[in-house]
Amino acid sequence: DLARAGVHLEEGEVLALVGDPAGAEALFERAMEVYRRRWDRPGLVRGLVHSANLHFQGGDTAPSLQRYREASALAAEIGDVQISARCLANLGNVWLVTGDLEQARDSYRAARQRFEEIGDLRGAAAALVAEGNVHHTEGHFVEAAALYARAIPPRTRDHIANVFALDI
Repeated sequence: DLARAGVHLEEGEVLALVGDPAGAEALFERAMEVYRRRWDRPGLVRGLVHSANLHFQGGDTAPSLQRYREASALAAEIGDVQISARCLANLGNVWLVTGDLEQARDSYRAARQRFEEIGDLRGAAAALVAEGNVHHTEGHFVEAAALYARAIPPRTRDHIANVFALDI
């Protein structure tokens, strides 16, 4: 039963890649039904993320928002902070596309905090850049630059400063 659900997710990904989003979503739904029935929360998170990605790629933002929210909350509940943070960052991407910059910024900020919680410097840096992009879009260039600077690791910042100091 659970193995078959995993196969449904993989088959759904293939259908999404070959241009059959309806078939892909049907398989994702079947997998999620099994995961819900068997109380397999990590599997359900995977299904929700696959479905959310599919809807986002198809421009259908409402179900994408709902599924990323559900996946993020469930992932946090089961202790998978990494996936929860990624879902929050993806929520930011959806909000950005819908034009809700405040929600996008808040989602990126929440993602960054979760990435920092687990020491994921790359994820935190990506969230900082995304949050900076929102500020830049709003014309808040000083805030954007500060976030971009925070995304650069200190050793890299020091190296850049030294290179520019030698260039003078």
